[in-house]
Amino acid sequence: MKNRAMIIEIKEKSIIILTSDSEFKEIPKTKKLPRIGEYIEFKAVKKRFEYIKLINIAAIISFIILISLITSFLFTPAAVVALDINPSLEFNVNKKGIVEKIVPLNEDAKEILKNNNLQNIPIDDSLNKFMDLCVKEGFIAHEKENMIVVSLINENNSVKTLNLGNIEENINEVLAKNNFEGEIASDNTSKKDWKEAKKNDISVNKLKVIKKLPDSKEKIKEDSYKNMSINSLVKQENLELTKNFKNVKHISTKNIKNKRTLTKEKILKKKEKIKNKQKETKIKHENKIQINGEKVNKNIEHKIKKDKIRVNKDNLKPNTENKIRVKHERVKEIKKKSLNKEKNKNKEKNKNKDKNKNNKKNKNKDKDITQK
Repeated sequence: MKNRAMIIEIKEKSIIILTSDSEFKEIPKTKKLPRIGEYIEFKAVKKRFEYIKLINIAAIISFIILISLITSFLFTPAAVVALDINPSLEFNVNKKGIVEKIVPLNEDAKEILKNNNLQNIPIDDSLNKFMDLCVKEGFIAHEKENMIVVSLINENNSVKTLNLGNIEENINEVLAKNNFEGEIASDNTSKKDWKEAKKNDISVNKLKVIKKLPDSKEKIKEDSYKNMSINSLVKQENLELTKNFKNVKHISTKNIKNKRTLTKEKILKKKEKIKNKQKETKIKHENKIQINGEKVNKNIEHKIKKDKIRVNKDNLKPNTENKIRVKHERVKEIKKKSLNKEKNKNKEKNKNKDKNKNNKKNKNKDKDITQK
């Protein structure tokens, strides 16, 4: 079947046309050289090069999907905290102790995580928030047994800040602040067990419990066991968690109260210590200030004395200068007077000499006259 279309663009080996259905298509060049705007007839059959394009696109998409699947399969977090309450999930933690990913392992966990983002925060915060959500949603309650099972996969201490003690403390805090009784079972687990649990699509905690059962290999694959909570599984098979997990603690309200009183006493003691230290530091600081103040006062007094001496010296300078000047003037006057006296004496002497000379002359004259 032939269709009629208008030529829109001409390329080296192909032509772009606009069909009567308002579709753009690319077809091979014809023997005759067409012009833009001309109408040509073409067969409505997909050409080989169009199929090649589709194959290339499909290959790229499949390659991207394959890479994403491989990376997701090969990616292993630095540490994993596997938690079973009835919501069952895994916290994938990086080396810095930050939750990179949370993997829900049942519908309850999916429901809680639906509207709550607990990723990209420290594991302690993420765990506390999840526990609070379990309380809010009624998975942890006064009328329930509150069995909480935790496994830590942290081989070679990859995440140094993460250990079972911290995890247990976080769970204890949530139970204590709500006055809940419960049982906490915790243990360190190998990556081998964790990978085996992932293959069987169950939590590593449930895997550890089922492994202790007869015909465990068959039961691991059974959906009835997969969908059962650990609490129900333990009851059904009359199991003891102590056989599966190293640390099993029963938390009662009495223990919680005792812990609270102990913590209160510890807090009070710490407060007293802090107060005493503050007092000591305050006294030391005041003593230092006093010593420094005394030193400063001494320095100031010394400076004032120096300034006074300098001022007195400055005040004395003009007086001494005046005295010296007066003395010089007096000396000059005395010298002048003495000189004047000497001059007068000399004058008188000269006068007397002249008188004597004149007298002598007169006498001589008188003698001469008498002789004649």
